[in-house]
Amino acid sequence: MERIIEIIEKKTLEIPGKDLEDKIGTFYHIAANLKQGRDDITYLLKEELDALYSKTDEIIKIFEEKEISRIRKRLQDLFEAGADANPAVLKDKLQKIIEKEIVRGFDMFTQDIQKEISNNTREIIIRFLRRFNDNICEFKTALEILFEIPMDRFEYFVKQTNKISFSCMMQEYTIAPDGEFTFVLRLSLPKSISMKLVLYEMIDRMGTVVNQNCNQIRHDLRGWIHTTIEHYSQQIKGVENLLVAQIEQAVQKGQERRETDSTSVKVNLAAISADTAKNPLKI
Repeated sequence: MERIIEIIEKKTLEIPGKDLEDKIGTFYHIAANLKQGRDDITYLLKEELDALYSKTDEIIKIFEEKEISRIRKRLQDLFEAGADANPAVLKDKLQKIIEKEIVRGFDMFTQDIQKEISNNTREIIIRFLRRFNDNICEFKTALEILFEIPMDRFEYFVKQTNKISFSCMMQEYTIAPDGEFTFVLRLSLPKSISMKLVLYEMIDRMGTVVNQNCNQIRHDLRGWIHTTIEHYSQQIKGVENLLVAQIEQAVQKGQERRETDSTSVKVNLAAISADTAKNPLKI
């Protein structure tokens, strides 16, 4: 790129005044088109981002419903298999099953959704980077025609970002503020009802934990998607700004040298004129 900058600077010195003004005006028009293309890409990236958010929410919602249903059935099966146990023993068993099933379910789910969302995000980025590279190629071609110079190869390549990471939250069961009073009431209830209350309580607790983990995954994914696409959007903007700024600098340097050379010529002519006036030629 440095060689091209030097050539453009030299061309700016050689092009006649009126033609140079026209070429500079055309250059800024081309640069504005490149900026508009970049803005269009950024806008479309945001639309794709919103669509990916919606897709992610739907995937997580379906998983949450299926997971709650799956673990609820597992708890009910355990309850029916151990109906003779006392409420405290049942609660301990159900708590262990909840922990085991949630960890197992979320481990599988996070691996699948990580791969799917990561691939989808990468496809979006590659598609728009190709479009950006097309815009850059058009910009280069226009400059080649405008300044009558060959442009070097210039392309923006995709670099992989960090993988998504998840952590499964498992909170120990805690008694609510009125839990002690509830426990006293249970002692006076028939065992069958007390056992049912334990089952309902643990199913409700399980649903809360699943929901919390799903919300955390949703938050992590949204943050990763946004950060990733914002990262590439900023790089696109930076590449375009750098390219235009370098050419602007070359044109400005050429103009400055042009003005300096013009001033130097005028000074020399003035000096010659003054010297001639002081020392007129004698015939």
